[in-house]
Amino acid sequence: MERLSCFTHTLQLVIKDGLKEASGLSGTLAKLSRTASLLHSSTSFKDRFESCFGDATIPSANATRWNSTLKQVKAYVKFDMQNLSYMLNSEGHKALILSQRDYAQLKELIEVLDPFLEATDLTQGEKTVTASVVVPCVLSLHCHLQEIRGRVRYCGPLVSSLKTRFTEIFQAVKMPGCEPAEGRGPTKFPFTTAYFIASVLDPSFGFQWLKHDVQLDSDDKDRLSVCA
Repeated sequence: MERLSCFTHTLQLVIKDGLKEASGLSGTLAKLSRTASLLHSSTSFKDRFESCFGDATIPSANATRWNSTLKQVKAYVKFDMQNLSYMLNSEGHKALILSQRDYAQLKELIEVLDPFLEATDLTQGEKTVTASVVVPCVLSLHCHLQEIRGRVRYCGPLVSSLKTRFTEIFQAVKMPGCEPAEGRGPTKFPFTTAYFIASVLDPSFGFQWLKHDVQLDSDDKDRLSVCA
């Protein structure tokens, strides 16, 4: 069976690639990164920050780990934007102040990626038979992307990129409507039918994930059942 560490690692790569295609977010994320860097490197900035917000902080992000970027974003949006903007301006960092559009981008990014963060944590669990959660996770994430793609305003390229990469798990069972896009090479998403078998054999899942947790029509569910 394919190692789960490989699955989790490639999940990281898929999302990282998607973020690269969402170039409209890069400027906003750069402002966050610079603010966090100041907080962790400038004593005077840190003192002023703590005088305004106490022990609250903005964690640093690891450039190779998308989930650390998301955690940084989630921490940032918890602050009162008006107070944070005032502090940045008074410290001579007006260029780092977020606009209303920037703030809306961050909120939407959280909405898009939060389920992926949960899936990453789940597939890295030490007390879970993680092979069996792969298929339910991926199918649920695909449904999440289907549901959200029609209402995103800023993260459209990210959603499209993720959705395209996740369709390989459907292509593997020849589901209609999931043919590879013309001119696009194979996705980096690792798929093996062993993941289907692991889900079915796990008494926590069986076929329940297919019956209740996945928003597919009856024909598609029958197709997945036969494969598994």
